[in-house]
Order: sequence, then C-alpha cells, then structure tokens
Amino acid sequence: MLKDGGPAFPRAAHGQYKISEEQSGMLLRDYYAGQALAAAMMGGGFVEVVAARLAPDIIAEHCWRLADAMIMARGR
Repeated sequence: MLKDGGPAFPRAAHGQYKISEEQSGMLLRDYYAGQALAAAMMGGGFVEVVAARLAPDIIAEHCWRLADAMIMARGR
C-alpha cells in the first residue's frame, strides 16, 4: 500500500469519445487530514487540541499524524 494511501476519489476516463479525462483525485492522506481538521474545528474528538488554543501548525501536525495512523490501520 502506498504511504499516502493512494487516490481518494479516482475517476476513470469513460465514454466512446473520452468526454472526461482520467483523474487520480486527491490523496487519501489529504482527505483524512482534512476530515480530522474538520473534526478538530467542531470539537469532535479533538477537544483538548482546540480548547488549548494551540497554534495552527500544531493542530495541522495532529491532523497529519491522525491521517497517517488511519492509513497504517487501513493497511493491516
């Protein structure tokens, strides 16, 4: 499995005339980190991070670490 989880929303080219091009989509790691950030901003599970009013770079680091953990768990 790729370290970044691979594409989150790939789309294959389809149709006789190839109306849409193949797209790999965003990386699964990016998607997971974005979802973790949304949870952090809503206070869902990240209450201590948000409540501590940590610097944005620290919150972002937590989100990336969660994304990496989710990818590792997914690969098991």
